[in-house]
Amino acid sequence: MIPSSRTYCSAFGLSLVLLAMLPACSVLKTPQAARQWLLDPIPVQAEKAASAPALAHTDISVQWPRLSPPYDQDRVWIAQNGELLALKGVRWRADVPVLLQDAVQQTLRASARFAAVHTTPTESDWHLELLAPDFRAVQADNGYRINLQLVWRLQCTHQTSLSDSGTAYGSAFANNATDLRDAFLSSLNAALSELEAGLLPIDLNACQAQTE
Repeated sequence: MIPSSRTYCSAFGLSLVLLAMLPACSVLKTPQAARQWLLDPIPVQAEKAASAPALAHTDISVQWPRLSPPYDQDRVWIAQNGELLALKGVRWRADVPVLLQDAVQQTLRASARFAAVHTTPTESDWHLELLAPDFRAVQADNGYRINLQLVWRLQCTHQTSLSDSGTAYGSAFANNATDLRDAFLSSLNAALSELEAGLLPIDLNACQAQTE
Protein backbone atom coordinates (compact mmCIF):
# COMPACT_ATOMS: atom_id res chain seq x y z
CA MET A 1 0.00 0.00 0.00
CA ILE A 2 1.37 3.40 -0.94
CA PRO A 3 0.25 6.21 1.42
CA SER A 4 -1.39 9.23 -0.11
CA SER A 5 0.30 12.60 0.12
CA ARG A 6 -2.95 14.53 0.43
CA THR A 7 -3.69 15.72 3.95
CA TYR A 8 -7.45 15.33 3.60
CA CYS A 9 -7.18 11.59 2.92
CA SER A 10 -7.81 9.27 5.86
CA ALA A 11 -5.29 6.63 6.97
CA PHE A 12 -5.03 3.60 4.73
CA GLY A 13 -5.89 0.08 5.86
CA LEU A 14 -5.78 -3.35 4.30
CA SER A 15 -9.44 -3.20 3.29
CA LEU A 16 -10.77 -0.58 0.89
CA VAL A 17 -13.63 1.11 2.70
CA LEU A 18 -15.79 4.10 1.92
CA LEU A 19 -16.45 6.25 4.98
CA ALA A 20 -19.74 8.06 5.39
CA MET A 21 -20.33 11.36 7.19
CA LEU A 22 -17.54 13.29 5.42
CA PRO A 23 -18.62 16.48 3.65
CA ALA A 24 -18.55 16.99 -0.11
CA CYS A 25 -20.44 19.42 -2.32
CA SER A 26 -23.36 17.90 -4.20
CA VAL A 27 -27.10 18.14 -4.60
CA LEU A 28 -27.50 14.35 -4.53
CA LYS A 29 -29.29 12.67 -1.67
CA THR A 30 -26.94 11.54 1.08
CA PRO A 31 -26.70 7.73 1.41
CA GLN A 32 -27.37 6.12 4.79
CA ALA A 33 -24.91 7.73 7.17
CA ALA A 34 -24.21 4.59 9.21
CA ARG A 35 -23.45 2.44 6.18
CA GLN A 36 -19.88 1.50 5.29
CA TRP A 37 -19.23 0.88 1.61
CA LEU A 38 -16.62 -1.62 0.46
CA LEU A 39 -14.57 -1.40 -2.72
CA ASP A 40 -13.01 -4.85 -2.87
CA PRO A 41 -12.69 -7.01 -5.98
CA ILE A 42 -14.91 -10.09 -6.11
CA PRO A 43 -12.81 -13.03 -4.79
CA VAL A 44 -11.39 -15.18 -7.54
CA GLN A 45 -12.58 -18.78 -7.38
CA ALA A 46 -9.98 -21.21 -6.08
CA GLU A 47 -10.27 -23.50 -9.10
CA LYS A 48 -9.53 -20.57 -11.43
CA ALA A 49 -6.32 -19.71 -9.61
CA ALA A 50 -5.30 -23.36 -9.42
CA SER A 51 -5.59 -23.74 -13.19
CA ALA A 52 -2.69 -21.29 -13.77
CA PRO A 53 0.41 -22.40 -11.82
CA ALA A 54 2.81 -19.71 -10.63
CA LEU A 55 5.84 -18.95 -12.77
CA ALA A 56 8.72 -19.58 -10.40
CA HIS A 57 11.14 -16.99 -11.85
CA THR A 58 8.76 -14.23 -12.91
CA ASP A 59 7.56 -11.37 -10.72
CA ILE A 60 5.80 -8.08 -11.44
CA SER A 61 5.45 -4.63 -9.92
CA VAL A 62 2.25 -2.63 -10.30
CA GLN A 63 3.15 1.01 -10.85
CA TRP A 64 1.21 3.95 -9.39
CA PRO A 65 -1.88 4.41 -11.63
CA ARG A 66 -2.16 7.79 -13.33
CA LEU A 67 -5.50 9.62 -13.23
CA SER A 68 -6.30 13.14 -14.34
CA PRO A 69 -7.68 15.57 -11.75
CA PRO A 70 -10.17 15.49 -10.15
CA TYR A 71 -10.48 11.69 -10.47
CA ASP A 72 -7.22 11.16 -8.58
CA GLN A 73 -8.88 12.19 -5.30
CA ASP A 74 -10.80 10.24 -2.66
CA ARG A 75 -14.17 11.60 -3.80
CA VAL A 76 -16.90 9.80 -5.71
CA TRP A 77 -17.62 11.85 -8.82
CA ILE A 78 -21.01 12.17 -10.55
CA ALA A 79 -21.58 13.88 -13.91
CA GLN A 80 -25.04 15.39 -13.60
CA ASN A 81 -26.78 18.03 -15.71
CA GLY A 82 -23.53 19.13 -17.32
CA GLU A 83 -21.73 19.48 -13.99
CA LEU A 84 -19.18 17.29 -12.24
CA LEU A 85 -20.23 16.86 -8.62
CA ALA A 86 -18.87 14.98 -5.63
CA LEU A 87 -21.36 12.54 -4.13
CA LYS A 88 -22.56 14.09 -0.91
CA GLY A 89 -21.66 12.41 2.36
CA VAL A 90 -19.11 9.83 1.18
CA ARG A 91 -15.49 9.50 0.16
CA TRP A 92 -13.44 6.55 -1.01
CA ARG A 93 -11.40 4.90 1.73
CA ALA A 94 -8.29 6.18 -0.09
CA ASP A 95 -7.48 8.11 -3.25
CA VAL A 96 -8.66 6.30 -6.39
CA PRO A 97 -5.11 5.50 -7.62
CA VAL A 98 -4.51 3.65 -4.35
CA LEU A 99 -7.75 1.70 -4.76
CA LEU A 100 -6.94 0.75 -8.34
CA GLN A 101 -3.38 -0.28 -7.51
CA ASP A 102 -4.55 -2.50 -4.66
CA ALA A 103 -7.31 -4.05 -6.77
CA VAL A 104 -4.91 -4.85 -9.63
CA GLN A 105 -2.39 -6.35 -7.18
CA GLN A 106 -5.08 -8.59 -5.68
CA THR A 107 -6.16 -9.73 -9.14
CA LEU A 108 -2.61 -10.59 -10.22
CA ARG A 109 -1.91 -12.47 -7.01
CA ALA A 110 -5.13 -14.47 -7.36
CA SER A 111 -4.26 -15.36 -10.97
CA ALA A 112 -1.25 -17.37 -9.68
CA ARG A 113 0.75 -16.48 -12.81
CA PHE A 114 3.53 -14.66 -10.95
CA ALA A 115 5.93 -15.76 -8.28
CA ALA A 116 5.40 -12.41 -6.55
CA VAL A 117 3.45 -9.18 -7.05
CA HIS A 118 5.03 -5.96 -5.77
CA THR A 119 4.23 -2.28 -5.67
CA THR A 120 7.41 -0.48 -6.72
CA PRO A 121 10.54 -2.70 -6.60
CA THR A 122 12.78 -1.90 -9.58
CA GLU A 123 14.23 -5.41 -9.56
CA SER A 124 10.93 -6.97 -10.68
CA ASP A 125 11.03 -8.75 -14.04
CA TRP A 126 7.93 -6.92 -15.27
CA HIS A 127 6.52 -3.45 -14.65
CA LEU A 128 2.80 -2.85 -15.18
CA GLU A 129 1.94 0.79 -15.90
CA LEU A 130 -1.70 1.90 -15.56
CA LEU A 131 -3.63 4.91 -16.81
CA ALA A 132 -7.29 5.55 -15.98
CA PRO A 133 -8.83 8.52 -17.83
CA ASP A 134 -11.66 8.69 -15.29
CA PHE A 135 -13.73 6.65 -12.85
CA ARG A 136 -17.12 8.30 -12.44
CA ALA A 137 -20.87 7.87 -12.74
CA VAL A 138 -22.70 9.63 -15.57
CA GLN A 139 -26.37 10.50 -15.05
CA ALA A 140 -28.72 8.74 -17.47
CA ASP A 141 -32.47 9.04 -18.00
CA ASN A 142 -33.30 6.42 -15.39
CA GLY A 143 -30.19 6.17 -13.25
CA TYR A 144 -26.40 6.29 -13.51
CA ARG A 145 -23.87 4.66 -15.81
CA ILE A 146 -20.46 3.96 -14.30
CA ASN A 147 -17.57 3.76 -16.74
CA LEU A 148 -14.00 2.72 -15.96
CA GLN A 149 -11.22 2.54 -18.53
CA LEU A 150 -7.82 1.09 -17.68
CA VAL A 151 -5.04 1.59 -20.21
CA TRP A 152 -2.16 -0.75 -19.36
CA ARG A 153 1.40 -1.30 -20.55
CA LEU A 154 3.51 -4.27 -19.52
CA GLN A 155 7.26 -3.64 -19.80
CA CYS A 156 10.13 -6.12 -19.32
CA THR A 157 12.77 -4.64 -17.02
CA HIS A 158 15.61 -6.52 -18.71
CA GLN A 159 14.67 -5.94 -22.35
CA THR A 160 13.28 -2.54 -23.33
CA SER A 161 12.00 -3.92 -26.62
CA LEU A 162 9.83 -6.50 -24.87
CA SER A 163 6.50 -4.92 -23.98
CA ASP A 164 2.77 -5.25 -24.51
CA SER A 165 -0.21 -2.97 -23.99
CA GLY A 166 -3.98 -2.84 -24.13
CA THR A 167 -7.16 -1.35 -22.72
CA ALA A 168 -9.56 -2.87 -20.20
CA TYR A 169 -13.11 -1.58 -19.89
CA GLY A 170 -15.65 -1.83 -17.10
CA SER A 171 -19.20 -0.54 -17.17
CA ALA A 172 -22.24 -0.94 -14.92
CA PHE A 173 -25.63 0.68 -14.29
CA ALA A 174 -27.13 2.00 -11.04
CA ASN A 175 -30.82 2.78 -10.62
CA ASN A 176 -30.19 5.37 -7.91
CA ALA A 177 -27.49 6.92 -5.75
CA THR A 178 -27.80 4.17 -3.15
CA ASP A 179 -26.88 1.54 -5.76
CA LEU A 180 -23.75 3.37 -6.89
CA ARG A 181 -21.50 1.33 -4.62
CA ASP A 182 -22.45 -1.95 -6.28
CA ALA A 183 -22.19 -0.41 -9.75
CA PHE A 184 -18.70 0.96 -9.09
CA LEU A 185 -17.73 -2.47 -7.77
CA SER A 186 -19.12 -4.23 -10.85
CA SER A 187 -17.38 -1.90 -13.29
CA LEU A 188 -14.09 -2.34 -11.42
CA ASN A 189 -14.29 -6.11 -11.53
CA ALA A 190 -15.23 -6.10 -15.21
CA ALA A 191 -12.14 -4.03 -15.99
CA LEU A 192 -9.95 -6.29 -13.87
CA SER A 193 -11.25 -9.36 -15.69
CA GLU A 194 -10.41 -7.78 -19.04
CA LEU A 195 -6.95 -6.83 -17.77
CA GLU A 196 -6.28 -10.38 -16.67
CA ALA A 197 -7.49 -11.72 -20.02
CA GLY A 198 -5.19 -9.29 -21.84
CA LEU A 199 -2.15 -10.55 -19.92
CA LEU A 200 -3.01 -14.23 -20.40
CA PRO A 201 -1.51 -14.76 -23.89
CA ILE A 202 1.78 -13.00 -23.05
CA ASP A 203 4.84 -15.22 -22.65
CA LEU A 204 5.85 -14.01 -19.23
CA ASN A 205 8.89 -16.30 -19.11
CA ALA A 206 10.39 -14.39 -22.04
CA CYS A 207 11.50 -11.65 -19.66
CA GLN A 208 14.69 -12.89 -18.07
CA ALA A 209 17.68 -11.10 -16.58
CA GLN A 210 20.80 -11.22 -18.76
CA THR A 211 23.47 -13.53 -17.36
CA GLU A 212 27.13 -13.61 -18.27
